[in-house]
Amino acid sequence: MKAKELTEKDNKSLLKLLADTQTKLLKDRFAIAGKELNKVTEIASSRKLIAQIKTVMREKEIFEAEKLTTATKPKAADVQGEK
Repeated sequence: MKAKELTEKDNKSLLKLLADTQTKLLKDRFAIAGKELNKVTEIASSRKLIAQIKTVMREKEIFEAEKLTTATKPKAADVQGEK
């Protein structure tokens, strides 16, 4: 999945995708331990997708926090006019 596709999703769908990917990663690890899975690269791709999802979620969290802080901060012109 492309990073642009992840940024277009909302937090609810990102959380679901994260949970599904973590479950798949766990199943793949057990399958490798049981010698049932031959494609070890699936683990790497799952880990990469998990990292991308967490990064996008964190970026959205930071963006929302900055948006709230800038909305509540007084402007510099307002502060100077009070002196």
